[in-house]
Amino acid sequence: MSSARKQPRTADLSLSRGELWLVHHVMVERLTGHDEDDPQPWWALNIARKLEAGDPTLTTFEAWRLWRDLREYAERDSTPASDVAQAQAIIDRLEASFGRVPLS
Repeated sequence: MSSARKQPRTADLSLSRGELWLVHHVMVERLTGHDEDDPQPWWALNIARKLEAGDPTLTTFEAWRLWRDLREYAERDSTPASDVAQAQAIIDRLEASFGRVPLS
């Protein structure tokens, strides 16, 4: 007897062109900045590929990881104020769509 695998919850994340650039930038930064001895952050690759393909659909796990990565980016002293504002707006929408993040 086989059991049907439950599909992960997904939601579309509506982003402006500037927000798309910001998310893509943060995901590429995550991919290029990881330690070669550690596993590649596959969620960052998935999110970047989806955005490049015009697909704004994220799983709950992807949304939570994006939330964390955006928060880390926004908290850096070197992040421009305009990026901080955009990151916070995206974080707010992620929380509205997916709830509070358990990884915080």
